[in-house]
Amino acid sequence: MVQKCIHVDFNSTTGFSGLPPEWEARLVSSGIDKEDAVNNSQALLEVLDFVDKGEKKEQPEVIPEIKEYLLTDLLNKTDNPMELFENFEKIGEGAAGEVFLAIEKQSNQKIAIKKIDLNKENVKLLTTEISIMKTSSHPSIIHYIDTYSVEGKIWLAMEFMDCGCLTDVLEEWTNDVQLSEGEIAYICRESLSGLAYIHSLYRIHRDIKSDNILLNSAGAVKIADFGYAAQLTQNKSKRITVV
Repeated sequence: MVQKCIHVDFNSTTGFSGLPPEWEARLVSSGIDKEDAVNNSQALLEVLDFVDKGEKKEQPEVIPEIKEYLLTDLLNKTDNPMELFENFEKIGEGAAGEVFLAIEKQSNQKIAIKKIDLNKENVKLLTTEISIMKTSSHPSIIHYIDTYSVEGKIWLAMEFMDCGCLTDVLEEWTNDVQLSEGEIAYICRESLSGLAYIHSLYRIHRDIKSDNILLNSAGAVKIADFGYAAQLTQNKSKRITVV
């Protein structure tokens, strides 16, 4: 309810007395006649109040202090991945590197390992990608396992999603594999849930597409590939680059 001291007054220009000047000007320019204003007084006042709140500029949100990592801080320097994993099978390749399916010996679980050549051009992006994955925990974000350095390559271990990416599903659309409206809504909801979580940590993914939405046979939908992601900080609260 509107809390301002406003009264219905048919003798006034607008049908009200006590309106704030900006409300009165807005009402006069709206074309709403006096009779309609009086007959729908409470609804009209609530609309004016809503518009007024929307036009007031909010104070910019202050980004909390964000810990910055070096790549060496994120590496597992204790374990040898060749002793932890076995049965490597290449399942994908992209501009950033190759992706392998492997078996974790201790749990006998399938995992995915992204192998990336390390060089001075990509070390900063890699550090951001790994730090964001390592410090994210949400049902709609791909689960991070660990990172290793092996013969000049970075091995990024994460959970394996056995149904591939959303692109694979969409490419089968013409072969009688069609998503229902409910399934589309579910994928959108889960993806947006993960994206909202990322944004709550002052992070931006910058590469949301069907290739980076992964699915598994349990029905999970997860955002992956943080290679172009950025962490906003007090010193860098915006990004102006194009990816």
